[in-house]
Amino acid sequence: MKPPATAAVFAQASWADILPYYEALAAAPLKPATLTAWLRDWSQLEAALSEAAALAMIAYTCDTGDPGKEAVHLRFSVEIVPKAEEQSVGLARRLVAQPEVPEGMETTVARFKAPRAVLLCDRIGRHASGKADYRWAREAALDAVPATSEA
Repeated sequence: MKPPATAAVFAQASWADILPYYEALAAAPLKPATLTAWLRDWSQLEAALSEAAALAMIAYTCDTGDPGKEAVHLRFSVEIVPKAEEQSVGLARRLVAQPEVPEGMETTVARFKAPRAVLLCDRIGRHASGKADYRWAREAALDAVPATSEA
């Protein structure tokens, strides 16, 4: 099942209409010879779905008094997007479980394998406005987690 080329296909879709695209990717053969096409299909699916969700949000934001636009926006934000994110996690896990990675795809696959660290702090740096101080957070993380030569 090929993913749609445009967001228009998802404009009025329900989760039941979208799930088969994720199921097809989950069931598709995944080996070095098919990995590039599989990643392309996954990317195309998520691009179309993200665009449809964004268009629904913009339409509602521009006309908050329209109950139809509100319903479409809520369908995406409450019903569709969270379930699509769960499916994406499953696809990413499937991708990193592959024993062989085609030459040239190492960085793409490594992006899904990147190790993460949890940093516990006594306090969180904030600006006077109360917003998070990301420069402080980055420096604290770099101080706490040893740098590696891998990018």
